[in-house]
Amino acid sequence: MREVFVVVSPSFAFSGPNADVSLPDAAAIDLGISLAVVSSCKDIIIPDSVIAFGEVGLSGEVRAVSMAGQRVAEAKKLGFDTVILPEVCKSSVGKVSGINLVYVSWIQDAIRYIMKNNYKL
Repeated sequence: MREVFVVVSPSFAFSGPNADVSLPDAAAIDLGISLAVVSSCKDIIIPDSVIAFGEVGLSGEVRAVSMAGQRVAEAKKLGFDTVILPEVCKSSVGKVSGINLVYVSWIQDAIRYIMKNNYKL
């Protein structure tokens, strides 16, 4: 079994959509929120040019989300240069020029990527 251990105590965080907000594909934000929490706890800067999407399961696996190809195309259009996304979306996204696609299967793969490729505060 793969594990990720990030000490966040004595902090506590809860993330979820507000009752007044409708998010039809709320699971797609799991990976981005997870990386933001790690970034905050470990004082790691994730550049504004990096975006992440994917559902994160309880065992840490990064699951596919709908419309991965459209999400990547929109990220490119908005000026992002790196997308961290589920490995299982590779076939539906295909090759995209002009943007770095980082495919991950586990949350720790994404954490390792941001820790290795970005800056400490």
